Amino acid sequence: MGIHQLMQFLKEKAPNCFRTLMLDYFAGRTIGCDASMAMYQFLIQTQSAGQTQIIELTDKDGNRTGHLVGLFNRTLQFLENGIKPVWVFDGKPPQLKSGELARRKKLKEEAQVKTELALEKGDMQQALLQNQRTTTITSIMKDDAIKMLKLLGCPIIIAPCEAEAQCAELCRA
Repeated sequence: MGIHQLMQFLKEKAPNCFRTLMLDYFAGRTIGCDASMAMYQFLIQTQSAGQTQIIELTDKDGNRTGHLVGLFNRTLQFLENGIKPVWVFDGKPPQLKSGELARRKKLKEEAQVKTELALEKGDMQQALLQNQRTTTITSIMKDDAIKMLKLLGCPIIIAPCEAEAQCAELCRA
């Protein structure tokens, strides 16, 4: 669910709590990666505004593939730098999150309407912005990602609940 404006708060109140590390700092280590968060990131990054429509990476059948391209490249980047990624996928969301999930669903529906209106007006930048807010990950997309990562030899964990919490627990182990 995240903490609203946490990064901004930390930057203001504790600016020294951040440090930039080069990827090679993690060489020889195993790291837990929130796969769902990465998949959303890659799906959004691979969208662009065409003349009259939103363009996304797809296969020949029209299935979105931006998440697979992103996970593939990120995994290769880790492996080339001597890092062993463990991809952690979200399990069942906690009951506590049901209100937040309902709120997000409503926002996505509103963004879909705004996308269509922007497309009708020819405002492609607004259409792209709103369309990015409608991004979802289907069970097929998740299954395809898991299959690909397994073929790459990456360990996969399906968290009992939130992937982020599972990654934190892995750090404690």
